[in-house]
Amino acid sequence: MKKQGWFLVGFTGAFLCLLIGIFIGRSSSQGYLSAQSAIQAHTQATVNGTVAYDGKIDLNTATLQQLQLLPGVGEAIAQRIIDYRTEHGNFEKIEDIMNVDGIGEAKFEKMRPYIKVG
Repeated sequence: MKKQGWFLVGFTGAFLCLLIGIFIGRSSSQGYLSAQSAIQAHTQATVNGTVAYDGKIDLNTATLQQLQLLPGVGEAIAQRIIDYRTEHGNFEKIEDIMNVDGIGEAKFEKMRPYIKVG
């Protein structure tokens, strides 16, 4: 292949990498916004058709899937939350979530607006 051909292949490859990076960046931020939107959508929902839901996830009753809606919480941390409350009983205050391995102050601050106990 001639020099011009190799240059074109390299340039095209670099351009494609740039486009993929932009796409991945947008997908990541949209994923976080989707979780926030899902939590906020529950604000207008009702539970059993009668009680209005306040838009917060109760750490003492949430399912694995509900916990994964929280910012920074994947399946592993959601399972640790459930395991912690099974072993130690209900959380008394939202700050108690920081006793769960993998949840420090920074992660707690991100999820604070979306959690409650009781």
